[in-house]
Amino acid sequence: PETPQAALVRELAEELGISDPDALMAALLHDVLEDSARFGPDDISRACGVGVLGLVSALTRSTDAVTPTGRESRAAYLKRFATAPDPVLILKLSDRLDNLRSLPLSPSPAKRRRYVQETRQYLLPLCEGRGDTVDALRRLIQQAIDHAGSLELPRAPGQ
Repeated sequence: PETPQAALVRELAEELGISDPDALMAALLHDVLEDSARFGPDDISRACGVGVLGLVSALTRSTDAVTPTGRESRAAYLKRFATAPDPVLILKLSDRLDNLRSLPLSPSPAKRRRYVQETRQYLLPLCEGRGDTVDALRRLIQQAIDHAGSLELPRAPGQ
């Protein structure tokens, strides 16, 4: 199932020069395994092939890790991208960029700050030496962070 956000991630990937059909399909499906109880890995594999499933799985937080939520911690998930192949990192950064661009719409100041902090701590450092496409994404992400920070975003009492 395609969502408007997933379509924006695919569009961004295409604008960055990604033309691999599996990567573009994975851009559309990047949140399906996390967000849909209706579709599982077998559905993606059958409909789109194992290549797409591999990319989508790499973009999905693990449910195998033992945490109170039953999902891989955010920190562990984000650290995984340090060793991810370039197409996976590019799709993750494209997704993060799209989310950062809509971040000012979030009603939660704490969520906005956490999301920017995670991006700075875990994802921006991964961009070093990963090529022109990743470097272009790094610049766009930094611009989105700068823009979000330049807005006078309301803070909840005590924050």
